[in-house]
Amino acid sequence: MLRPGSFWFKNWREVLSFIAYPSLPERIVYVCGDNAVEHYYYFSEGSRENEIYVGHGEKVAPIALNPRCERDGTAGPRVIHNIGGSIWNYIKMDMPFNLPGIRGAATWWLVIWVLIFYLAIYVPGIFLVFSPPYEEIIIDNVEYKLIPLEWSPDPVKLAIWIVAFGYAFGYIVYNLFRFKDYIVASVVLIELPHRIGGTSFTIPAPVGSNISTSKFIQMLGKRGPIEYVSETIEQLAATLNSLVNENRALRKQALDVIDSLKRVKDINRLETKYTAVQEFKTAVSTRPLLLLGIFIAGAILGAIVGYFVGLNYEIETSMEAIEELTTGIMLWSIHL
Repeated sequence: MLRPGSFWFKNWREVLSFIAYPSLPERIVYVCGDNAVEHYYYFSEGSRENEIYVGHGEKVAPIALNPRCERDGTAGPRVIHNIGGSIWNYIKMDMPFNLPGIRGAATWWLVIWVLIFYLAIYVPGIFLVFSPPYEEIIIDNVEYKLIPLEWSPDPVKLAIWIVAFGYAFGYIVYNLFRFKDYIVASVVLIELPHRIGGTSFTIPAPVGSNISTSKFIQMLGKRGPIEYVSETIEQLAATLNSLVNENRALRKQALDVIDSLKRVKDINRLETKYTAVQEFKTAVSTRPLLLLGIFIAGAILGAIVGYFVGLNYEIETSMEAIEELTTGIMLWSIHL
């Protein structure tokens, strides 16, 4: 049934939009492995979320599979590596009625529109447009229904019915031919049974994909997988090497930033000192009288301090002289 969680529909709005106009995915990818088949859809750019993202790679291309909603037939989100490069190099055009995961939606669309056509247009038109009025008469106890001889369908009802009939019938036929045309690209991938380091590898299948049998056998051969795995390891090594170089560059940048911060701190300190000296010079140059007053006040203060210090010294010196003179007189008198 057409409902959210079936096919590629995420919500009821997408289901009703598909019933009104059946817009199909551009591509579908099948992944066969472990006795199960997964299918993922790719839409036109910008129309809605895509489920398939293909990376670059000449011999091995990574593929991210991310389903838009939970549904049967998907084991994603997961990443696989396709041997042989991009999977879009192996797409094959096919009809929607031939593709699992799409033909079911196309079939249900056709069933719904056939029911709409018969139940909403054809049958109501038979009763409303082509059912004439009748008269009941009884002859010999037998009831008869007679149609007026000059009766004809109402032209307005008939015109509306013809337009609706023609539009619905033409719309169904047009989309039926679309479903029978080669408009959807598909590719079938076979998942290899053995994984290398947890990495899943796939190869395009000769049935359902645009790949020759000889190339398919070459990919399965002894030489092919070894080369492809070597290529994958080289790509991983190159990625690791680039990460190491990037870390070294980031470490160097971090050390340079630390040195720059130290230099900025020293410069700020010098600028602070320089600013203090500049402010003093500016104050002196702008206020010379203030500087002169400071020097005069300092000179006066120094003179006062010197006077008192000198006075004390002079008094002490005079007392010592008097004591010496007294001692001398006493010694002279004794001698006499």
